[in-house]
Amino acid sequence: LGKDDDSNEEKQSTNEEIQDMVFSEEEILKIEEFFELPEINNADIENSIENED
Repeated sequence: LGKDDDSNEEKQSTNEEIQDMVFSEEEILKIEEFFELPEINNADIENSIENED
């Protein structure tokens, strides 16, 4: 870890940039409504895979 001392500053700045790009919950809800994404249930997926046999 000692050889990468200066990389921590770079990580902090990129984290701030990433946070600026992250959608708020309201924005995510609007996007989901726009695409009308269904709630995916893992159990339903497993059942459909089993039923294909």
